[in-house]
Amino acid sequence: MANVSGKTGIDIKWIRENLNTKIIGNTILNYDSVDSTNAIARKMAEGEKEEGTVVLAKMQKRGKGRLDRKWFSPKGGLWFSIILRPNIDIQEATKLTLMTSVAVTKTLINLYNLDAKIKWPNDILVKGKKVCGILSEGKTQGNKINFFILGIGVNANFTREEFPVKIRDFATTLKEELGKTSSLEELLLSLLNEIDKYYLILSSDNTNKILNTWKKMSDTLGKNVKITTQKDSLEGLALDVDDMGALIVKSKDNTIKKFLAGDCLHVSESLG
Repeated sequence: MANVSGKTGIDIKWIRENLNTKIIGNTILNYDSVDSTNAIARKMAEGEKEEGTVVLAKMQKRGKGRLDRKWFSPKGGLWFSIILRPNIDIQEATKLTLMTSVAVTKTLINLYNLDAKIKWPNDILVKGKKVCGILSEGKTQGNKINFFILGIGVNANFTREEFPVKIRDFATTLKEELGKTSSLEELLLSLLNEIDKYYLILSSDNTNKILNTWKKMSDTLGKNVKITTQKDSLEGLALDVDDMGALIVKSKDNTIKKFLAGDCLHVSESLG
């Protein structure tokens, strides 16, 4: 049974009574407003907080996206982080993000019948617009992961007009897509159950099931993309993801390159 504390307006007691997980959600720490749920979860993980702990907040004042970008996270969204302690090597860490992307996408499809897709590496899209982002970070010890933080932000019960102007054309919310508000309790419960299910699959070394499902849900494969990293950039056709979760891209001169991380821009709808 989960331990709970704090208050966000989400009925944690109901979630505790209905949670069907083995690892995720054993403890749920529940805040009104924080700078960043990932920052709190990381500090707790450093202090040996148990695996599966969930840090939840009604709003984030300094929510983080990839590359330390600001993540707009007002009241009405679902903002939380999970502490994991996976028994995998560093080079397999990308699988955790793929696993989470599949779990979130499955939840949005099953709960709301939305046409949700995954944009590599960590965005969930509806009709080509971002409805959810995943930020993963961790600490390593030798070749192993000491802990891993999964930060998940779902744009839920607010309107597109509330977004900053510069991202308004690229983001959406559940309220916009469904035409009504959603139960954050139901959404959180479903997400925790689904993430737990896929984490157990990953832990049992059955990664092919996750990779195959990811490929079916991908909005990136088969499209012309531009991948930008800290070192370089490449434009080409997104062919596949390999067993480690790296995106395989073929450039116009037929050079094949793999990316474990980077910014991905969909340059055109499809080349194939």
